[in-house]
Amino acid sequence: MSPSVTVAALLNSRSDAIGLPLEVLSGMGGLERRITSLRAFDSEGMIREAVLAAPGEADMRLRNLLDDDAIDHVDIHTATWGCFLARAERSDD
Repeated sequence: MSPSVTVAALLNSRSDAIGLPLEVLSGMGGLERRITSLRAFDSEGMIREAVLAAPGEADMRLRNLLDDDAIDHVDIHTATWGCFLARAERSDD
């Protein structure tokens, strides 16, 4: 079963983030309309895996990465320039 995912969506800066369910952020077009780089980290902050998600693939790829219990969070970046977009974590729901 895929984990419930919460994404901290950036409003103006890294310190101005709000937690949104992945479905809400995707529905707003934030992730689903662009190619993204998904970088999965363990609880020690070490990168464990990185994948590209084509438009429409971010939801599935994020859930697949977070299915691995060794993954603590996934940072989402633009694929071309590498700009930070959001952080995805398992939620308690």
